[in-house]
Parts: sequence; C-alpha cells; structure tokens
Amino acid sequence: MKITDEQLITTFLACGGSQKRTAEQLGMSKVWICKRLNRESAQELLAKERRRILDISINKIISLNGRAVEKLEEMLYSKNEFVVLQAVSKIFSITQNYIATKDIIARLEMLETEKH
Repeated sequence: MKITDEQLITTFLACGGSQKRTAEQLGMSKVWICKRLNRESAQELLAKERRRILDISINKIISLNGRAVEKLEEMLYSKNEFVVLQAVSKIFSITQNYIATKDIIARLEMLETEKH
C-alpha cells in the first residue's frame, strides 16, 4: 500500500506526534515512519500543516477575545469583592503584557528600519 506524505503527516499529527502510534495506525514499521518523516518533503509538509493548525487556533482565540473582555468587564461590577479583585488583577496583567508586546514590536520595527 502506497502512503503519501499527506496521509503520513495527517496520521502522525492525529496520533499526537507519536511515531510508534503512527506506525501502528498505518501498519508500517517505526523505522519506515522515521525515515519518511525525515525526508525534506515530509518536513516541509509537516511545518505547513502545523502552521495551518496554529493559524486556526489563533483565529479562534481572537474571535473569543471580545466575549472574554465583556465577561471580565462584567466581573468588575460584581458584588463579591474577591471577584472584582481578580478582574482588576487580570486586567492589569493583560495590560502589562500588551504594553510589553507593543514595545517589542516597536523595537523590531526600528531594527528593520535600521537594517534597510
């Protein structure tokens, strides 16, 4: 049975990146799986598929972000002081991360400008 790189990569990822489980699933030896996965074409396809999966996950997180912010805002008006404190703490933490990220991006842009 001929197994394409696409089938191999799909099975490999479905098996959680386990060569042993991939070999069992495809009815092939672990050595064969290892050799095929080390081929440049398989590595390129694996990297592409991982990027695709990551993009899907990131897009889902971004789409949920608005709802999360709304919930956090609702928590600010809770009658439970602990809940309010948790919301305030989370907002401060998120803000610090945002500022740090913006600073890193600005520095990277400055380096790119200097490079050209």
